[in-house]
Amino acid sequence: MAGRLLKCAVRPEGAEWEMEALNRILVACAEHELNASTFAARVVASTGADLFASTLAALCSLSGPIHGGACDRIGAMFAEIETGAGLEYCLSKFSRDHQLPPGFGHAIYPAGDPRAALLRGVAESIARRRGARILKTAQRAEAAVLRRDRLRPNLDFYLTVCALMLGFPQSLPAAIFAIGRAAGWIAHALEQYADNRLIRPRMRYRGAPIRHWETNGGMP
Repeated sequence: MAGRLLKCAVRPEGAEWEMEALNRILVACAEHELNASTFAARVVASTGADLFASTLAALCSLSGPIHGGACDRIGAMFAEIETGAGLEYCLSKFSRDHQLPPGFGHAIYPAGDPRAALLRGVAESIARRRGARILKTAQRAEAAVLRRDRLRPNLDFYLTVCALMLGFPQSLPAAIFAIGRAAGWIAHALEQYADNRLIRPRMRYRGAPIRHWETNGGMP
């Protein structure tokens, strides 16, 4: 299902190698288990809401900077480096703010995100035709973060690198991610419809001890 949708996602324009690179990017973005956006899609689908509502719920989750904002921060960092800022200076700003460098570290992949490794290869193939300077900056950043923080790049980092190398504007990598991931959201929603049960997690109360009202209606 997701694969068929992805083939329709790329407009038939540009060189064949560009189309191939973009399709590889979209496939890498398509699916990643129950992260925030996919879980949102399945929860809404479980209520019986239609596919548009389920996909929109997933898309809305990307407005949060923790789940969907990394590409924009990576692009801003590359733009700053392009205007002459030093790489170490850009990385040190995140350290001062007690933040991870954007596009590095992944809770599920402490040893490295395999999707980033795949897109690193895509970036290397693009660099044979254009964008070699962007790739060199990315490689320098990867080496510096590994040395400083022992962190490896995740999908967002090389997704943004590849998109910039292909000539997309700084604001587009996050949208490319959403287009690719939409195939996964739709596939998850359809799977939910096929064998549905309302997703209704429970919470365990950890607040103040329960207090009971007196029979006369006053506080205890």
